[in-house]
Amino acid sequence: MSIDLDDDAPKNMTVWLAALVDSGHVHVPLPAAVLPDELRAVRQMIVQMEQVWRLDMPLEPPDLDLDAATWAAGMLYRACQFFVFREIGEDAVRKTLEEKCPSLKGGTTASPEIVYSVDLLFRFLPDLIALARGIAQNDPLVVGLMDLARDWPMSSVGVRGLLELDIEGIVEHPALRRMYADRIIERADVSRLSNDDAVEAVREALGDHPGLAPALVSALSQDGHAPDNATHDRPPIESHPSH
Repeated sequence: MSIDLDDDAPKNMTVWLAALVDSGHVHVPLPAAVLPDELRAVRQMIVQMEQVWRLDMPLEPPDLDLDAATWAAGMLYRACQFFVFREIGEDAVRKTLEEKCPSLKGGTTASPEIVYSVDLLFRFLPDLIALARGIAQNDPLVVGLMDLARDWPMSSVGVRGLLELDIEGIVEHPALRRMYADRIIERADVSRLSNDDAVEAVREALGDHPGLAPALVSALSQDGHAPDNATHDRPPIESHPSH
């Protein structure tokens, strides 16, 4: 799904979220505090959307961690604003994108519930990274988004330049394991095959249909290892950030 950004928009996070899920064409307002009533509405929307997404899962997904999903929505929302409104200071961008998910306690590995819940919104992260990389590789927004991509490998399949990802919380849950493998296959992300658990998950998902992913099958035939530069971001999407 693509993300189209525009600064001419109503000042409402709920409008942004509805557009993101419905079409991927979002309109972001000028940065401002999200009011309590608006945040409650966002949380209600996430619950409703998750109930719909759950129906499409081939296996039973983890339970929803609403705090984790709400955090992810807020991070993505702010990142979209940072992309459009380039006058926002670099320190503010860094500080915001360094905020950690409140459901993680003491730096522990994310549970399947947290991984699943964050992914409800961060599944759009690769699209935003593809947009942001058009600015500059060392821009604070790009750096912050890439850090998020490393922290949340379920959501960042297809993003190049990520090494030594921790997928323990993904492959140990049957539904997440299948989702992760399906994304690797769909996006032909052979860089993810440097992990033995990912290799096994992809083999399981392909089953008797290797023709669905010839590039991955070729990589699998080489013991599941592939060079990091074998993956490419999805094509950049036209957008018009303000300066």
